[in-house]
Amino acid sequence: MSFTRANSWIPYAGLLVVFWGVWGAISALPTKLYAYPDPMVYVVWSLTMLVPAWFSLRGKKLDRGRVAAGYGLLIGLTGAGGQLLLFKALTIGPAYVIFPIVALSPAVTVLLAFGALRERLGG
Repeated sequence: MSFTRANSWIPYAGLLVVFWGVWGAISALPTKLYAYPDPMVYVVWSLTMLVPAWFSLRGKKLDRGRVAAGYGLLIGLTGAGGQLLLFKALTIGPAYVIFPIVALSPAVTVLLAFGALRERLGG
């Protein structure tokens, strides 16, 4: 089985883990050093996500139907809830314990796609 650079998910999963590690190392600092409230850290983080969203959606037509809006709302609310839980966990426990667990999510996603959706791993 050979992976080509154009369609392989492995480099992207690796970059995700690296970026999460860097983010995990610095994300708890504002609440620990300056007593910033968790929601403020979340708002700043969410605003920084607008830049990659803008780049990824440039030139694409958005589906404005009810079903797409419902899925978008569901994804947005569960993602926001998960991030709030993550920020709360970072105020309670150390990032070096929490982020290795969080970094397993690409592997869990691949296993779920393989098992539940019967997707092939090789592309």
